[in-house]
Amino acid sequence: MGSDMTIGSTTEALKSQPEQSEKMARERNLRQSEERYRRLFETAQDGILILDGEGGHIEDVNPFLLEFLGYSRDELLGKELWEIGLFQDIEANRKAFRTLKEKGFIRYEDLPLKTKQGLSREVEFVSNTYRVGDKGVIQCNIRDITPRKQAEKALHLSEEALRQSKKMEAMGKLSGGIAHDFNNLLTAVNGYAGMALSMVEPEGTVHDFLTEILKAGDRATALTKQLLAFSRQQILAPKVLGLNSIVSEMHVMLARLIGETMHLREDLDPALGRVKADLVQMQQILMNLVINARDAMPNGGDITIMTRNSGLDAEYLARHPGTTLNDFVMLSVRDLGIGMDADVKARIFDPFFTTKEFGKGTGMGLATVHGIVEQSGGHIEVESSPGKGSTFRIYLPRTEKEEERPIIAPAVDNIGGKGSETVLLAEDEAMVSTVIRKALEMFGYTVLEAENGSVALTLCQTHEGPIDVLLTDLMMPSMNGRELAQSFIRLRPEGSVLFMSGYTDDIIAQQGMIEEGDRFIQKPFSPARLAKAVREVLEKNMSKLV
Repeated sequence: MGSDMTIGSTTEALKSQPEQSEKMARERNLRQSEERYRRLFETAQDGILILDGEGGHIEDVNPFLLEFLGYSRDELLGKELWEIGLFQDIEANRKAFRTLKEKGFIRYEDLPLKTKQGLSREVEFVSNTYRVGDKGVIQCNIRDITPRKQAEKALHLSEEALRQSKKMEAMGKLSGGIAHDFNNLLTAVNGYAGMALSMVEPEGTVHDFLTEILKAGDRATALTKQLLAFSRQQILAPKVLGLNSIVSEMHVMLARLIGETMHLREDLDPALGRVKADLVQMQQILMNLVINARDAMPNGGDITIMTRNSGLDAEYLARHPGTTLNDFVMLSVRDLGIGMDADVKARIFDPFFTTKEFGKGTGMGLATVHGIVEQSGGHIEVESSPGKGSTFRIYLPRTEKEEERPIIAPAVDNIGGKGSETVLLAEDEAMVSTVIRKALEMFGYTVLEAENGSVALTLCQTHEGPIDVLLTDLMMPSMNGRELAQSFIRLRPEGSVLFMSGYTDDIIAQQGMIEEGDRFIQKPFSPARLAKAVREVLEKNMSKLV
């Protein structure tokens, strides 16, 4: 009997050993699983929230999310999400919580979130429900996508800036081409009108008609200058300038321009650096910005001109890839007028775009400013919103060189241009060539007319008498004016050269077809101004020979 009991107990013990081993293995696996989960929870580089499935109270939160949100664990545990102000729209998040309980899963690709410090962050939010034993649990995974969103925004702005740049480049080429053709036409119109005016009595209908034609020609000439400024194709005469001096010298004129209902204020930095730029262009910038400010305040108000030493901020650099953070001089014009919405602001630098009523503006003022700033190696930005006015900021590269005071030239048409010398004229536009020839002949010059550089060079080689001046257009087919001038000087070293142009591309404007010391006259010009320019070239050459 005793032996049987011993055998039975041993058998039972042998049976229970596998069960105990299996139980221990399950417990060990469970501990390992919990340890893996806890390690994953603690080290995850995404935020993890554990909520109870019924009330949505926070039961656990991982370290990453605590650091990301700026809260302590005690500040979160036991709270509801909308209690602590994590998400911006409380009602929407309560509705989302109800949807989550019904469907068991919810996902937001882009959800605005606030940290404890009030910083806005963009997150990807994924939440699902599951059960642990008999208890419902909600797990929320929160991924910070703010850097990605910022990169996407920067890329979008970069693409938009590139599109705008390409559009402006195309429109600039178109505008430059129009200005070239228009200047040639104006040279003929103004030239013939000017010569005709000198042939009629100062009193009478014909004199009055011709005078009105010349006035219209002057207005058209001003428009072509704006087109050239927009397309960055003006001939520049850059000097080291102080913007404070320009603002001060123009103050009286600008005050008269804006009228008595407005007050022009200056806030100028006495330690302002200097810029290397074209004086006339800087005056154009200031005048156009002040006129724009005036037109934005029909009921009057203050216009503030400010200068500062400055640099470009990080936001501007992000919007304009390739821009470098250098030292700049900033010129700003601020008004308190009607302001602009985003759609208008996106188009303000487009040529011929205007919000003014018909006949009140050409739409070229701000386009001209943009072209000048780009040509001067600077940057422009605009801050504006409806009803809050506008601020235009111009940034120009700063230089440490000393300021150069501009030389004021005498009025052109007051100096005589009579002569008897021989001028070799090279101009590929027949209409322009004819009016120039007739104008010079009217002032006593002998003119050898050539329709291109090759013909001019042949005349230079075959003409038996002296050729005192070569008057050549810069842009001609086959042989340009610079190439012709070099050959002319080799053949006629005693001669002089006067360049002219109604259109100049970037090479002419910035890269060498016009060199220091060259004589240049811009189309369109009056007969008197042309004769005066020729006379000056001759007298300069004679002074060298003495």
